[in-house]
Amino acid sequence: TYAVRKQLEYPKTYEECCKLLDICPNGSIVYAGNWVYGGDYLEKCLQAYERLTILMERIDLPKLQSRVLPISHLKQDYANYLIQNIEQEFDFNLSQQLYVSEEAWALVLTAKNTVIQEILRASLDSAIVDADSLKMSLLKRIETNSVADLAKTRLRKEVSEML
Repeated sequence: TYAVRKQLEYPKTYEECCKLLDICPNGSIVYAGNWVYGGDYLEKCLQAYERLTILMERIDLPKLQSRVLPISHLKQDYANYLIQNIEQEFDFNLSQQLYVSEEAWALVLTAKNTVIQEILRASLDSAIVDADSLKMSLLKRIETNSVADLAKTRLRKEVSEML
């Protein structure tokens, strides 16, 4: 049997977690110093990776634009509305950084900021005159191996290492 000792702290990084992880015969997760967690901590970690993967999917420009339609004919209104949706999605998942590595969180943050910059850059283009042309321009700018794709790859890699 393992004793629960409350004076120990949770690991602060993904790497610390991996170094300390051990599985008991009863399926509980044990960390150094006999700190016992049920499947709850691992479950929270997995949920964080899942939620951040979903976030990366939801802020992907084609998927975002299929959900968030222009609210007026003005390109700036549409750009602001897209950015507002991205920020709301991100804010909803802000606490997930507690359960993922610093590298994964940095990629998620970079992906969010990159998508916002792309929207702003397109909205400042003088050739784009209205919301519909902004939408078409953003769809044309889709790149392969985007930062969001890199973030999803990193999240999947870390989950596979956890399991």
